[in-house]
This record gives sequence, C-alpha cells and structure tokens, in this order.
Amino acid sequence: MKNYLNRLTIIKMIIVVAFISVATIFAFNNSRFYDEPIGKITKIETKHVQKEKKSKDENYLQSMTIKLMNTKEAGTVYSYKSSYTTSQFRTTKYHKGQYVFLKKNISKKNGGYGKYGLKIMGEKYDFVWAFMISSLISLIFLIAGRRAILILASIAMNLVVFAIGIMKIVKFKDIYSLTLIMTAIFIIATLILLYGFSKKSIGAIFSSVTTVLIVLGIYMVIIHFSGRLGYEYIDYTNGNEPLEELFVSSLVFSILGAVMDVAITINSSVEEIVVSGGAKSLKEIINSIKGISNDIMGTMINVLFFTFVGDEIPINILKMANGYNMITLFSNGAAFEVIRFLIGAIGIALAVPVSGFFAVVLRARMIRRGGETC
Repeated sequence: MKNYLNRLTIIKMIIVVAFISVATIFAFNNSRFYDEPIGKITKIETKHVQKEKKSKDENYLQSMTIKLMNTKEAGTVYSYKSSYTTSQFRTTKYHKGQYVFLKKNISKKNGGYGKYGLKIMGEKYDFVWAFMISSLISLIFLIAGRRAILILASIAMNLVVFAIGIMKIVKFKDIYSLTLIMTAIFIIATLILLYGFSKKSIGAIFSSVTTVLIVLGIYMVIIHFSGRLGYEYIDYTNGNEPLEELFVSSLVFSILGAVMDVAITINSSVEEIVVSGGAKSLKEIINSIKGISNDIMGTMINVLFFTFVGDEIPINILKMANGYNMITLFSNGAAFEVIRFLIGAIGIALAVPVSGFFAVVLRARMIRRGGETC
C-alpha cells in the first residue's frame, strides 16, 4: 500500500511538472498566434552614457538587433536603439532573447526609431502568466482533488460576474444598487457552488450578507456625521467620476472574501460539533465558537494589514523620495487604504457573532435533541 501511494505521488508530480512545462513553453513560443507584430531581441550591446544631473541615476544606451517572429514579414531583422536609467523610471532595460511587441511607422516625435519608424510597445510576458496560472491549477488539483473543479468553476464564474459588473459600473448608473446585486451574486453563487444546498452554505450566505450590510451601514453612519472625504486624492481620477460611490463599492468588494471565509468556517465548525455530539448545550457551542474565532480572527485581520502594507509600500516610498512626509501622505490618499483596512477588520470581527447566530438558529432543533444527525 505504501509503495502504491509513493508511485501515485510520483505520477502526480510528473503530470504536474509536465503540465506546467508545456503551458509555459507553449506561451513562450506562441508569437505566430498574435496579430500584433512580435520581435525577438537577438543581439544587444549596452553602453554607459552619463550620470543624470541632480540624481543618482546612471544613463545607458542599448543598441539591439530585433528579429520579427510573426506577420507576413516574419524573419525580417531590424536595428533599434533605446536608453534606460538605473532606476528604470519610465524607461526599460532589455536583454538578449526577450520578446517584445512592436509597431512600425511611428514618427520620431512619438518615439519611433530608424527608417521604419520602429517602436517597442511593450514586453511579451504571457509565458509568466502561463506559468503562474498552470502552477495555481496544479496546486489546487493536488490538494483538493476532484473538488478542484468546483473551486476553479467558482473562480471563473466570479471573473465573469466581475467583468460584466465592471462594464456596467463604468457607465456610472446606480453604482450602489449594482454593487449590492454583484455582492449577492458573489456570495450566493460561490457558496452554493462550493458547498451545495446545505445548512452550512445557507448559514454562511445569511451570515455574509448580513455582515456586509451591517458594515456598510456603520460606514455610512460614520461618513454622515464626519463629513466628506477628500476623494479627489484617489489615484487615477480626474474629478468627474462619482468618486464616493466608487470608493464605497471598492470597500464592499474588498471585505467579501474575508467575511465569507469566517462565515463558512463558523458554520462548518458548528455543524461538525453538533452532528458529532461534541457539544451538548448552547453554552458549550458558544464557547466553541469563541475558541474558533480566537484562532482565525487575529490571523485574518493581519492578512488584511499586510495586504494594505503591500499595496501602499511602492507608491509611498516613491512619494517620500520626492519630498512627501507621512502626514502629507496620510492626508493625500493613504487614508483611503487605512479606511479599507479598518472596515475589513470590523467586517471580520462582526462576522464571528453574526455567523455564530445563524449557525445556532439553523441547528436549533439538533441542539435541543443533543446532536442528532440531520
């Protein structure tokens, strides 16, 4: 039996490695399937030019040979020159063997180079995406087995709903109603698809929806009495968008995953406790819920914190390098991420008692009977 399990594990690992390798290699060599011209840098020479004035940046000039890999002109070789700085701020350092998207007939004023008006439009990184996606799929199947199909189906479904919703939101029509509809679809469809029509999924749905509505209500009350936030400091805005509605929408979506996780954990745990007869009274079940919450709440709130830190570090370091201080950062945009973190943390904390309430209510008869099986 042990030898059989070892062989099975080896076979699975071989399949995983083969799947990831094939997906990555195919994406690396799929230039012919693109309509946009793609070139491969076959030769490159880098030359130090000068140091930037009033900066620590060094300036470099790259002379390269690019071979066109697709379109009717496949095989054509071009010469190209590009410069970059050590910080690579608004510049890019290229290397031999790299694939890049090209465009011809670009004026020198717009960055075109040489008699063909050649310009590199971007780097081809689809093989990196192929590697990451295939690795994720492989890990899910290795860990979850057949259930991985449901997990992937739920992710695909959420992506479709999200894409459709975003297209509607862009038109700026009743964002609040659309956000609530999308939230309900995300919660109901995800939990039903993953856990079927069961008491734990129904309890998790009620718990998640109720928690989101309570948190949203708390936020609205706070904003009503504290006054308007400086939404104009949100990145990538021009001031014409319904910024308040969009920010509220982002708040709701940012707490969904954490709230659903707490909800399904509490409901599943209570069901297991009641069915197995591990708790004979309501007090024992409540104590069990408290124990579970102590295990999950701290780590999940810290996950939100690290997500907040990870989002803010790059842009804030750049801003501080350009003369901003912490107070200025907080008053000019960073406050929104802090609010998002605090609202998420409140959502996680509230999800515990709300989920416990619905878990107990849905299993009231079983609790009274001392844990009879459903």
